[in-house]
Amino acid sequence: MFTNEQRQEFISQLTRIEKRLRRIRRRINGPPSRLQTLKDLAAAEAAFRRLRTAVLSRCVNTTVGTSALDDDPDRKKQLAELEDVFGQFA
Repeated sequence: MFTNEQRQEFISQLTRIEKRLRRIRRRINGPPSRLQTLKDLAAAEAAFRRLRTAVLSRCVNTTVGTSALDDDPDRKKQLAELEDVFGQFA
């Protein structure tokens, strides 16, 4: 379903998210730094959201983008709006 390039991109993003989570764990186990912990949590959440949106976008483009509807500008606009909605609220 994903190309090798996409897989590498996703793995790279996951690795960065894992590093952020390890940093958060160290902060929680170490001396209290509540503000920085909150910043790290927000950064990890944003990175995860970007990854989820990228995966969704690839899935939608692969599933629907290869259909005969590719030439329909209204359909492309609807798909872009769908991706935005999932990116914001999913």
